[in-house]
Amino acid sequence: MNFDTEKCKIISGGNKNRFDAYKNHEIYCKYWNTEYEFYLDSKRQPPYFIKIDAILDSFKKYDYVLYLDDDAFFLDRQWNYSNVFLNYSEYNLIVTAGYRGYFNSGVMFLKKSNRLIDLLNKVERINRNNYLNDWDFKSWGNPGQDYDNARLVYLTQRYLKDKTKIVDYPGFNCKELHFSKGYSSPIVHFTSRNKQGKMNRFERKHQSLYDI
Repeated sequence: MNFDTEKCKIISGGNKNRFDAYKNHEIYCKYWNTEYEFYLDSKRQPPYFIKIDAILDSFKKYDYVLYLDDDAFFLDRQWNYSNVFLNYSEYNLIVTAGYRGYFNSGVMFLKKSNRLIDLLNKVERINRNNYLNDWDFKSWGNPGQDYDNARLVYLTQRYLKDKTKIVDYPGFNCKELHFSKGYSSPIVHFTSRNKQGKMNRFERKHQSLYDI
């Protein structure tokens, strides 16, 4: 089975350009001849919803979307992202398990379907108290303070569980600190605080983020 890159769009976004991740993404997308767009919206609150808006907008034209947060970087331009879609072709949402949480929505492979679009349209409308009251702590772990990511975890497990693939950590989305502990993945994700400092340290210890 072949994958048509013209049917896929790689996207990122934020309420401002924080780390120039788009430069890394553009290098990668140019290599694979795949459309790229950085969605910038300074007024959207909370900024988490920019990713939902960007995905829904991309689905108007494209059948496949690879979304990356603006603090996630490709490490190898020769890594073929389409293999993820091909290897898990029966799923509409493919994510990596979180190191502590249920899964991390900072890097998502999405295949368009009516069910997925309906789910994404529910993300902003769902009431925080409702999903926390109905949270499956035994199966999904502790939602922590990332309530926006918890919205997506809750909705996928309630409405799209059979079409969601959670790849074992580190999969394709690894925290930067774990590279020094022997983990590896094709995408590095800088989370929590002091991200710029973590990026500088990663480049000193491992490789450039802007010359891949």
